[in-house]
Amino acid sequence: MSSTPLLSVVIPTHNRAHLLTRSVQSALASAPSEDVEVIIVPNGYDEKWKQAAEFFRKQPRVSWHPIETANACTARNAGMHRACGKYLRFLDDDDYLLPAALDQLLEADLYSTDVSQGCINWVTESNQIFRQQAPKDSSDFVESILDPNIFSLSHSFLWLREKRVKFPWNPNLIIGDDLEFALNPFCLGAKLRVHHFKHPVGAWVHHNAPRLSTSQDYLLINQKLTEVLLHAYNNIKTAEQLTPKINKAFTDRLWEMAHTQFPQAPIYWHKIIKQILAISPDSIPPDSSFKRFPLKSMPPLLIEWMMFPHRKLLRKHQQPDRKT
Repeated sequence: MSSTPLLSVVIPTHNRAHLLTRSVQSALASAPSEDVEVIIVPNGYDEKWKQAAEFFRKQPRVSWHPIETANACTARNAGMHRACGKYLRFLDDDDYLLPAALDQLLEADLYSTDVSQGCINWVTESNQIFRQQAPKDSSDFVESILDPNIFSLSHSFLWLREKRVKFPWNPNLIIGDDLEFALNPFCLGAKLRVHHFKHPVGAWVHHNAPRLSTSQDYLLINQKLTEVLLHAYNNIKTAEQLTPKINKAFTDRLWEMAHTQFPQAPIYWHKIIKQILAISPDSIPPDSSFKRFPLKSMPPLLIEWMMFPHRKLLRKHQQPDRKT
């Protein structure tokens, strides 16, 4: 490996030594001719990572840099600032890269890309694929990130390091950190050459071990994502990066969450819908009912309140019986 590798892969880790080995091995295979460095940042009180470190002790491409702060975003920033590679990828310790990640890297380098976004397979603990997440086929990178069907998983992105290092992770976010990180350069006016890679480059593993996201209430997750989206919208508007496509993409993503969650917290989502309508006065939720007579002639916020009692009752009956 040269002193300046083609790729740096940063992996934050905490109490997942049993999954970490697979993650590191996949990172080592994600660049040609061993032209990769894998930077692992154990964070917080955790000694279990040393088990994995012993497994890789004869591997010079793998380095370990523990920090005391138990924060994944702080760990990612620490790893990013140690990275020397031309390209940069982030990978969580419970997920892994697929062979096509190597092809994504080669293609990105061939086309002098600043950021490349690939597809992600959703897999079970036994590595069975149950869904494939593909970015929206759009020439607009921000529009593709904001697709309501897409999670902004960090290992789907490959970044030119010199462009990415200027925009760190936000350590104050637990939910929505991936989304904000993907949007941040555009929020601050960066001009990036974008590439879409149409093949699965990584696996998002759905397991029973603790996750920061699954430990949070679903309503809280959507509220945090909404705050991230509104903040990003205002920044992109201030940076004069806002286009009709991006405006619609933000509106659609916000409406999708507001309409879905309205029965859970109507006062909160009432306020959010007012902001959505200020962004796009003629917009409506993705629910086809809003396009049919007589609802199509009525204000969407009024419709939400009219539908609220029925949807609230329906949701209550759909809740699983938790009694033992």
